[in-house]
Amino acid sequence: MRLATLGPSSISVSALGLATGVLRSDHDIWEPGDENELIASVHLALECGITLIDTAPTHGGGLAEELVGKAIIGRREAVVLATKCGLKPHDDGRKGYARCLTPESIHRECEASLRRLRVETIDLYQCHWPDPDTPIAETLGSLDRLVEQGKIRAHGLVNFGLSRLAQAREHGAICALQVPFSLLNRDNSDDLIPYCHKIGIAVLASDPLAGGRLSDEDASTPASVSPDRGPTRRARLSALAAERNCSLSQLAITWAAGHPGITATLVPIRRPSNVRDAVDAVRRDLTDAERTRIDEILDVAP
Repeated sequence: MRLATLGPSSISVSALGLATGVLRSDHDIWEPGDENELIASVHLALECGITLIDTAPTHGGGLAEELVGKAIIGRREAVVLATKCGLKPHDDGRKGYARCLTPESIHRECEASLRRLRVETIDLYQCHWPDPDTPIAETLGSLDRLVEQGKIRAHGLVNFGLSRLAQAREHGAICALQVPFSLLNRDNSDDLIPYCHKIGIAVLASDPLAGGRLSDEDASTPASVSPDRGPTRRARLSALAAERNCSLSQLAITWAAGHPGITATLVPIRRPSNVRDAVDAVRRDLTDAERTRIDEILDVAP
C-alpha cells in the first residue's frame, strides 16, 4: 500500500483510509451486526496495509469511536488514528449539532475521545466544521497546547474552504485538510486541492462514493448518478467498470485516489467485503483515456 506524509508532520499514512461515517446515524437505526462488522473491518484493513482510520464523536453519538478503540486493542502501533472536534449537541435539545471550537470545548472533547478510543494520544485531531463565533487563532492555539501535552500529534481541518484555510494558516501550520471529493463532486479540484498540494498540506478525500450514489449497493436507484439522464450515465459508468473487471464503487475509488494532490482517500466501510474491494481499487490506476471517457460520460469539461 502506497504511503504518504501528512503535510509538515512526520506522520505517514496509507493511500486508503477506513472511515466510520457510514455509521454516523443514531445507534437506534444501525443495522443488526454493524458493530461486529466494523470491528472485523478494522482488523482486515490493518492486515491489508491500511493504517489510517478516520472517525468522529458524531458517528453514532460516540459509539464509532468506542468500537474503533475496541478494535485496535493490541494493534495501536499499526494505526494512524484520526478523529474530530467542534460539534456538540444543541443546548435546547434540538436534533443535530452546533459548531463550537472554543478552547474549553476542544479540550473537553479531546479528553472524551481519548477515553472512548482507549488511547493516550490521537494522531490527527481535526476541526470538523468552521466555527464563525470563535477566532481561529484561539482554536489553533488550543490545538497546539494539546500537541505540547502529548494528547494529539498533529491537527487538521475538515470542511474548510479556501479563504478560511488561508486565514487559519496565518496562525499556525495545518497538517491536513479533509474535504468531500468524488466523480460527482469536484468542487475542490480547481482551487482548494491544488492550493494544498502547492503549500504542502495533505488532502484527505472523503465521500468518494458520493453519499452512496456511486455505490453498487445503490444500484436500485440508477437516477442517483445525476438528476438528468441518470440511468444512462450510471449504465455507461458501470459498463466502463465492467470493461476494467471492477465494480462501479471500485471505479469511483480508483478515480479519486489517483487524482493529483490527493494524499489519502477515506472510504466508508460497512463490512469486511468493502475493505477488500477498496484495497483492490486503490492499487489500480486509470489511464488518461479512461479518465477522459469518464468526463465525457458525466459531461465534465476538460
